[in-house]
Amino acid sequence: MKKTVCMTNKEKANHISCVDILRACGHDPVHKHSGAYFFLSPWRAEKNPSLAVYSNNRWVDYGEEIKSHDAIDLYSRLHKTTFQKTVNSLIG
Repeated sequence: MKKTVCMTNKEKANHISCVDILRACGHDPVHKHSGAYFFLSPWRAEKNPSLAVYSNNRWVDYGEEIKSHDAIDLYSRLHKTTFQKTVNSLIG
């Protein structure tokens, strides 16, 4: 018998790639190093990329020392939306 996996809306939303979320907003990675994509911060002007997205789909903004956030946090911060609106938009 196969085991059925049922994900919550939050889990579905967090499976969306942070790299894809940033690209959809017009932010392309500046470079890739050791499996991490590095972006210029979408929240401030900078010349050296300080926003890293790692292979586990967690992101870190080293410029503001914001660490280990997920896709929901990233989308919410980019679009200034509530948790529920963010989840609905991501899985919509």
